[in-house]
Amino acid sequence: MGDAARHYLDSEGVEATFELELDYADVLGQEVAKRGMALAAAGELGLLMIGSPGSGKTMLARRMTDILPELSVEDQQEALCIHSVLGENIDGLLAGHRPFRSPHHSISTAGLIGGGRPVHPGEISLAHGGVLFLDELAEFPTGVLQTLRQPIERGYVRIVRVDGAFTFPSRFQLLAASNPCPCGFFPDRNRCSCTEAQIQGYLRRLSRPILERFDMGVEAAPVSFRELEETPEENESSKEIRTRVERAVKIQKKRFEGTKIRFNSRMGPAEIRRFCPLGEREREFAEKVYEIRGLSARSYHKVLKTARTIADLAGEKNIRRE
Repeated sequence: MGDAARHYLDSEGVEATFELELDYADVLGQEVAKRGMALAAAGELGLLMIGSPGSGKTMLARRMTDILPELSVEDQQEALCIHSVLGENIDGLLAGHRPFRSPHHSISTAGLIGGGRPVHPGEISLAHGGVLFLDELAEFPTGVLQTLRQPIERGYVRIVRVDGAFTFPSRFQLLAASNPCPCGFFPDRNRCSCTEAQIQGYLRRLSRPILERFDMGVEAAPVSFRELEETPEENESSKEIRTRVERAVKIQKKRFEGTKIRFNSRMGPAEIRRFCPLGEREREFAEKVYEIRGLSARSYHKVLKTARTIADLAGEKNIRRE
């Protein structure tokens, strides 16, 4: 990555960077995925990208830190404490950049969540205030991924041992990427030779409880030749995307004034009822989707949080069917 980022491996071989000069203007095509990134950043929503190798999933993820709103003083101080305790590089944090953590799928539960002897913070705490990117999500052990549920919901992780209880902050932007099959090229049958059984077995690794950790899923489609001919000047830059994200964040700040909630993703059932009302047309549509798709209550609430964020990003007061 050269001068574009401060890039290093921590003591356990986990990829950790403070991205500095990566711009979405350099990403050709992928308009749907880039829109998903903007929505995720605006509402602190979990995002899963599905696409073949080389489609740009990692490239998209690396640029996420530059469109997130400014790091708060509180989050910066907490992140500095965690990184300092573990002897991690803090230059980027001191300069106001958000951390980007990308643990390998072979990581242990203690490495991801925290633990060990002596007890130490895990990757989710090192990602506090920044981005946690789980590449090749289907390759992570199910048990390891299941441990993410409570830290994501609470914003902290609590580890209890015989010698005491330890609490570490863990508020991060969750991103993940996965191939659609073992070879990665389904549904392109000119390149994919996986059998139906192999494809189904691979996708079963992404169980419903795991998928429900994410608010959105987007396809990272292969870039067409025409898109390759585009120039960066024709694309929306990270600075422009961040401007839109910050406007949406200000709307949420005003909405949740007087509460501990900062982003739409943190709304509970009571806040969803209050801030995500639907008109008659929208309610009828939502009911059809709920029944046809067989959504759970959790999934439906995620749909509403995402819809509320889409409206905020567009400057709309109400959630619309569109």
